[in-house]
Amino acid sequence: MARNRRHQFDNLSDVGDKLDLDNPTVENIVDILVHIGNLDQVYTFHDDFLGLKDDLPQELLSQNVHELDDDTLDKYSDAVSEILDNANEIFYHLEREHSESDLEEIQEERKRLGLDND
Repeated sequence: MARNRRHQFDNLSDVGDKLDLDNPTVENIVDILVHIGNLDQVYTFHDDFLGLKDDLPQELLSQNVHELDDDTLDKYSDAVSEILDNANEIFYHLEREHSESDLEEIQEERKRLGLDND
């Protein structure tokens, strides 16, 4: 079922700003997105970020997001799109209001994973 969600990020600089990072590299952003993605309210509904960093070229990961030039963005457009798609999805689940049904699903996922309910 398609979800109606607002896309927040059009570029990696916007993601870095949202994360309140000064001079972030692409790797800094991806690491934090993966960390946030592992939060219960995100992971239960979206786990496509798993392995995200493994699929990205080191040349892109080492770049400062504020210094990405058009040639680099063109060369790695698919990878950048994947990061942005994940950022949008992660923040959608992080910031949305969760229903009772969502909260039950989160608890079921924690139980399935063998995590204590705290």
